[in-house]
Amino acid sequence: MLYCSCLVLFKVLYYYFFSSQVHRSVVYGEQPRNRLDLYIPAGTTGLKPVVAFVTGGAWIIGIYLVGQSAGAHIAACTLVNQAISECGEDTSTWSVVQLKAYFGISGGYNLLNLVDHFHRRGLYRSVFLSIMEGEESLKKFSPEVVVKEVAVRSAVSLLPRIILFHGTADCSMPSAESEAFLDALQQRGARADLFLYEGKTHTDLFLQDPLRGGRDKMLEEIVAVIQNDDPGLSAQHLAVPVARRLVPEFMLRLAGRVSPF
Repeated sequence: MLYCSCLVLFKVLYYYFFSSQVHRSVVYGEQPRNRLDLYIPAGTTGLKPVVAFVTGGAWIIGIYLVGQSAGAHIAACTLVNQAISECGEDTSTWSVVQLKAYFGISGGYNLLNLVDHFHRRGLYRSVFLSIMEGEESLKKFSPEVVVKEVAVRSAVSLLPRIILFHGTADCSMPSAESEAFLDALQQRGARADLFLYEGKTHTDLFLQDPLRGGRDKMLEEIVAVIQNDDPGLSAQHLAVPVARRLVPEFMLRLAGRVSPF
């Protein structure tokens, strides 16, 4: 079993470092960490949808827009703040109307509610408040709170369609976060949907489930949205293959027991 796991890891690393379809560490800004990896589909020509993925990592690791965990929070903040800016004197080089949809995976959207939860889970209050630039910033960095403000009602109308995904057994970011954000968005007239996955943890949706193989229901939902937005796209290119299992189930369950997430 250990041999199989090492083989999978080797294949992933070989693809990442040697595949011509991967453009690594592309610079997009002035800061040292302003870099991204670009993955090009095989055998495609012409214009294709672009998916920008903002990874998680407790806010320190770090077109359709996809955000996961802390990345889902950061992306949601960016969308809401940009929409507010565009209702004023915005001078940015991009607009939220350029995005067709935003997908938030296992995200947290109200830091005022989460600070105590994180403290109990081991991300101590002092550390978290330091990351968030102090307690006074929690409201500003809580998109659920911001969209409820009357002053930003017109800004919410500019937001793209928002689709949230969350596992009901998520202990790191409770699924109630996505439910409350959905309610706040819908009350302001935003186009928003939520998919809850019974018994799934914080990492199941984007880590363990793909390693298990079989049908990837969340990926199928994302692809369906992209396909519906542009019926002219080739269904063959957007088909979600049934993946083969990469890691034995007992190893995934063991990892779930020792993972802090």
